[in-house]
Amino acid sequence: MPLMFAAQDGDVATVERLLKAGAKVDGGALLNDDEAAIIFTPLLMAATAGHAAVIAVLLKAGAKLNRATTRSCTPLFAAAQEGHRAAVTVLIEAGADVDILADEELTPLYVAAARGHEAVLALLIKAGADVNRTKDNGCTPLFIAAAQGHEAVMVALLEAGAQITAMNDGITPLMAATHEGHTSVAAALRRWTAGVRS
Repeated sequence: MPLMFAAQDGDVATVERLLKAGAKVDGGALLNDDEAAIIFTPLLMAATAGHAAVIAVLLKAGAKLNRATTRSCTPLFAAAQEGHRAAVTVLIEAGADVDILADEELTPLYVAAARGHEAVLALLIKAGADVNRTKDNGCTPLFIAAAQGHEAVMVALLEAGAQITAMNDGITPLMAATHEGHTSVAAALRRWTAGVRS
């Protein structure tokens, strides 16, 4: 556990010392001592806290880049969810799967869109993330961005090819934005529908 705490704290020197002393780079907190039921790993903790330098050290030491927890949460998903641009950059450059699914078939791109993390979203799009990948209920990143009122994120998704008419239970992104009172988002969607991009 010391390695996990050092990773969470962003303590590069301690992480390096513990690894040199033989700490397991992928050692994690287990659920009922079940190796298959991993809750946290040092890499996941570092990613969640946004410690890019620690992430780089752990990956160099052989940490499993796409290892998921019992809830299918990967380091990239955690970093994207928290909006940690530097951490996301390191993980993508190391080859993290940008479309790997977490619970409810959520992707890193979806959660970045939901939280309004524009910079992280741009990194994921550049890395080839699927902008039209739906979660288990059919909701797209564009739909959730519109529903949450994240206009800049919504525009970035549209520019990357997101389907403006994709529905979630018969509801379009425009309908969702209108219902939630996001007038500027709704206006932007109407402009895009009409072919006006500015």
